[in-house]
Amino acid sequence: MQKIKIIGLICFFFLSCKKETKHIPTCHDETPTYITEIAPILEGKCVECHGYTSPNGVYNSYSSYQPVLDNGKFEAAVLINQSMPQAAPLADAELDLLKCWIDNGYPLE
Repeated sequence: MQKIKIIGLICFFFLSCKKETKHIPTCHDETPTYITEIAPILEGKCVECHGYTSPNGVYNSYSSYQPVLDNGKFEAAVLINQSMPQAAPLADAELDLLKCWIDNGYPLE
């Protein structure tokens, strides 16, 4: 009888322990910002073809991206159609960051 109690306690102990799971960051953990995560992607993948100035001669900065973000053209070309960038496709992690950034209102900082 004593052995059964001990075995029962041991089983209870092992079954009640929770397995530790590895935390995988998601978009909901922290929203990417233009300054920290997005600008390096755009500079590395977009500037090569589009240059540092837009067609109207304005430096490609956060404010110069806002019109194409607001009208959905950026999202369509980069995330939906994936027609941009043409020279160097974006990695899945970069696409995920851009989608998260847009979904959260494309914050500057």
